[in-house]
Amino acid sequence: GSPVLPEVAGGDPPPITPKHLALKARLDHRETFDTAHDLMAFVLPRAPLQWQGLEENVRPRDDKVSRGQFRDAVSSYFESRYRGEFCDVKWFDEPDELDVLVVHGKHLQTILREHMGQEAPLTFHELRTATLRYNAATGLLKVTGEDDRDKNQLKDLFARHILKQPKFFDHADSQNLYSRDPVTQAGPRFVLRRGADDSLLRWAIREIQFD
Repeated sequence: GSPVLPEVAGGDPPPITPKHLALKARLDHRETFDTAHDLMAFVLPRAPLQWQGLEENVRPRDDKVSRGQFRDAVSSYFESRYRGEFCDVKWFDEPDELDVLVVHGKHLQTILREHMGQEAPLTFHELRTATLRYNAATGLLKVTGEDDRDKNQLKDLFARHILKQPKFFDHADSQNLYSRDPVTQAGPRFVLRRGADDSLLRWAIREIQFD
């Protein structure tokens, strides 16, 4: 690995916070910082919306034209909604799935800061991330973002430009992903178990539908 902070000879080193390390890494080790930032966007626990496609084994387009169309459409959407002027799309072709990272600006905000001993305003667009993870073998798409509106829009744009099937995730059962049978059979004794899935960090029942 690369040392982020130089060693201090003699005495106790000054207190260092994670923000100090992140800033130092970004200034002096930009490639390492960007790689870690991209990874954390997929690793940090965030509640995705999930859709099951119409069929399995639908391969995503990986040509420059299709990806460029998706990038332009996503950029136009976020610029229209948040009035930001920055949007970047990164592609990660994994063995079992296609991962997409979108970095975009949010609404303009102003905070007060100290500048040369005086109070001064600072106006900026905060950068936020959204992710898409598509498994072609199963047809399952997982999308994270600021809210459900963003997630649904990203889903639609992905289906239109990358799968070339605009209605691929819009069928009636696209979000009926899990069965209630274990709950029905166990009744009050039902317990959520992680089993052998070490990637499952937490769980919660968000919604229950009764037919």
